[in-house]
Amino acid sequence: MQRTKCCTGIASTISPEHLPSFTAAREWENGLIKFRYSLGDIAKNIHQEVVDSDYVGSACEPARIFWACQAPSSVGFLHYDQVHGTDYGNILRKMKNSWVAKGFIDPKTYTYSEVVRTSVGGPGC
Repeated sequence: MQRTKCCTGIASTISPEHLPSFTAAREWENGLIKFRYSLGDIAKNIHQEVVDSDYVGSACEPARIFWACQAPSSVGFLHYDQVHGTDYGNILRKMKNSWVAKGFIDPKTYTYSEVVRTSVGGPGC
C-alpha cells in the first residue's frame, strides 16, 4: 500500500491488484483508489457524530443506531487513544448513561433496545 499526501493529511492509496480477493476490484480499470480521510480524521468524525447524537452513538444505517454496531467504534476509540494519546474513549460511559437515561437499556437487567430510530435529518434522537 502506498501512502500519499492529500488535503486533509496522509491518505491510503490502494491499487486494484492489492485487492485480489475482490472481483470488482480487479475489474476497475481507472487506476488507484484514493481515500481523502486519514485515520485521525475518521476517529474525530465518528467521535463528533456520537457527541452530536447526545451520546446515543453513530448511525449504522440512515436514521438508525444499533447498540451492537457501536462496539467497533468503541474499541477503536480505546485503541486510538492508547496509540495516539487522545481521549476519545471518554464518551463510552456517557453513551451507556445516555442509553439508560433514554430507556434504551434497562439498568437492572442490561437488556437493550436492538435499534434506536433517530431523526432522518441528523443523528440525534
